[in-house]
Amino acid sequence: MIAVPQAIAGPRHHGPLRGLLVPLLLLATLSTFAQQRVMDFTGPFGVSGVLVEGNKRTKERIILRELTFQQGDTLTAAEL
Repeated sequence: MIAVPQAIAGPRHHGPLRGLLVPLLLLATLSTFAQQRVMDFTGPFGVSGVLVEGNKRTKERIILRELTFQQGDTLTAAEL
């Protein structure tokens, strides 16, 4: 093992904010990227599946029956 002088290696104590630094930098980088990216959501959109979650009383087939679209349909942005 090679000993590195303290002046070169820096202090060993990084403080309580050391663990937050990397996630904060990552979040700032991702938000900047998302703001620069222009997305076009005009459609048409294909429905590849319908996921029903959280229903306690109503059966899934009843919920799916009441939807105005089903798997395999193509929808425009106005229909959404």
